[in-house]
Amino acid sequence: MNQNFLPTFMISDLHNFLNDTLKAYIDQRKHGQQLFCVRGILKNVEQAVENSKWPSVYDLIIQDTTGTIEVEIPKHLLSSFKNGSYVEIHGVPTFNFFREQCTKRLKGYTIQAIEDDSAIHALQSKLSTLDDLKKHRPKSHTFPNYFDLSVAVIYSSASKVDIQKDFYNYLNEYRDEFNFDEKPISLSNVEALSQVISSCVDHDVVVVIRGGGGSDAFDIFNDEKVLNAFSNLNGYRIVGLGHNSDVTLLDYLADHSAITPSDAGIHLKGQFDELFSRNDILEQQKIKIFKLENDLKTKSDDVIALSANLKQLADRTDIQTLMNENKSLVKLNHELKQKAIDKQQIVREKNYILICLTAVVAIIVGILLGRYFLN
Repeated sequence: MNQNFLPTFMISDLHNFLNDTLKAYIDQRKHGQQLFCVRGILKNVEQAVENSKWPSVYDLIIQDTTGTIEVEIPKHLLSSFKNGSYVEIHGVPTFNFFREQCTKRLKGYTIQAIEDDSAIHALQSKLSTLDDLKKHRPKSHTFPNYFDLSVAVIYSSASKVDIQKDFYNYLNEYRDEFNFDEKPISLSNVEALSQVISSCVDHDVVVVIRGGGGSDAFDIFNDEKVLNAFSNLNGYRIVGLGHNSDVTLLDYLADHSAITPSDAGIHLKGQFDELFSRNDILEQQKIKIFKLENDLKTKSDDVIALSANLKQLADRTDIQTLMNENKSLVKLNHELKQKAIDKQQIVREKNYILICLTAVVAIIVGILLGRYFLN
């Protein structure tokens, strides 16, 4: 057995040692006024306060542009703060040991609101945008499975030639099959775009497309009015904006986000192709069903005709007479058989009596002959 002079710990002892060491370090910094200052945006304030049954909260989140960390802080200090507040917390880093798990935390002793700086303002804007996106996230729609489709095409009024070349280039075979309702509009006017989108609420398919441009040209597709109008549409939503690298919030609300207007046309063509393919299969199944129905009708007519013939035969009087005579013959045959059986029984009985008489006469004659010879 190996022996050494090192202190030996159980696992639980090691956790307790680490916890006590960190607690002593925290107390030392607190009493020495050597606290850390952390700035960031508060998250889940209301939830953390509501979930905590103790004087302090333990799962408050503070976030900056580099990441997030849990905060442990007295509950009463959060009374004047809400989600998104930009604050400064004075405290010390610590670890929480619970059920053999170690979690990094910031243990806060004071908290105060501060003015936004540019980086935090950008982060707040991003978080607010994400909240808006969640709020406007619509229920996804599947592509309609019928042919009487109305397709609204919303595009820039200044780029009709490009739309004809890029978007409709893949849809030529379907231009006369479906109702394409073109809606050219200025894609720099939020009110005009949101209104024209809202006017398409009853269209089966709504397509929003735009060619490339500078990054500022796509800000309109991040506007809350446009997002709200787009999310309220009842039809299948397709978005094809700019080039591969141009992504907007409208893309996240669409049922299909195409990387370019051309890709939007390709996707719509694919949906039309699948619709016609399903229809071909359906037509083949209808033909098979029609044939089976005809075969069934023919067999049903044969059964009805046979039933009618049987009924006519059953109604004929001569057939009925023959059937009655057949019954009488069967009965007469049974009676004759019974009489024959009775006669045979009588003959057997007479023969039995005759045999018995013959036997008696023979016995008497034998006796008389025996006496004669003895004398």
